[in-house]
Amino acid sequence: MSERSPTPLAVAIMGLLLAIISYAVKDESLGRLVYGSGLLSAGFALLHWFATPASGKKAPPRL
Repeated sequence: MSERSPTPLAVAIMGLLLAIISYAVKDESLGRLVYGSGLLSAGFALLHWFATPASGKKAPPRL
């Protein structure tokens, strides 16, 4: 059975944790920066995880 690398999921979890932690930041602009960067990194990590085929499977055809 082929599996995907868990690294992008770990990055996505860390990004979501950053977004949650941003509510504890006292400075409002820094809190927004931490929130946005956390959500962006989580989103791109999940996109990367879904776009990368599992090892041993054929890649989807390119358009």
